[in-house]
Amino acid sequence: MHWRLTTVVDDYGRFDANAKVLLSNCFPLLVDKIKPRMIEKWLQEMASLVPGDEQPLIVLYRVKGRLYGAYTTFLDHQRARDSKPKFPGPEEGTPEPPRNPLTLASCGELPRLAALSESVSERRETRDERRETGKSNACHSTPQAAATDVEFLNSLKANPAYAHINLEVERGKMQAWLALPKNKGRKLTQRFILNWLNKIDPPIRGMPAKAAVPPMPGPDDPIGRSLWRQAHGAG
Repeated sequence: MHWRLTTVVDDYGRFDANAKVLLSNCFPLLVDKIKPRMIEKWLQEMASLVPGDEQPLIVLYRVKGRLYGAYTTFLDHQRARDSKPKFPGPEEGTPEPPRNPLTLASCGELPRLAALSESVSERRETRDERRETGKSNACHSTPQAAATDVEFLNSLKANPAYAHINLEVERGKMQAWLALPKNKGRKLTQRFILNWLNKIDPPIRGMPAKAAVPPMPGPDDPIGRSLWRQAHGAG
């Protein structure tokens, strides 16, 4: 809350302390998860005097009934500016006495927010554990057994879509291709096999064979011989 708040204060370290205004200004993407009551609690924590400190981080005060806040040492860390303050100063209002911040969490917002944070942390840890486990498995994994490849290729033999492919020959081509230095790291997986085979087009079927030419009629059939020559292009 502190670091987000420093981005919305004016040049004098002052800000509108309305919880709903601060929620939209400091947490625009979390308005559905953080409640205004939590903003009030955090403000009270920042306005409370910590043992060992001479003054709290911020002071809260009211001017004409509206709640404002200001960082107590903001100007000690800033260069002098010519701009005018956007909000009235503490000297113009009535101090707002800090309340016990623990009483502000009595409606359940604090436990819910803590549970939300814990849930996010657990999901992040689980994700990191899975990632590390995946890396470990990758480091100790062995190439897929040839028997598995053979069984998978045998199962494809019964598929009519691959009836035109010599699977054993193509398997040898795959292994030769994977053995090339440029393909280092590639594996003979079932997905790789299917992608390879699906790129092989079935052969184009040849034209049907010509019908057998009947023999030319004998010399005793001059009309038949003439018709035969016309039909078959003979001179």
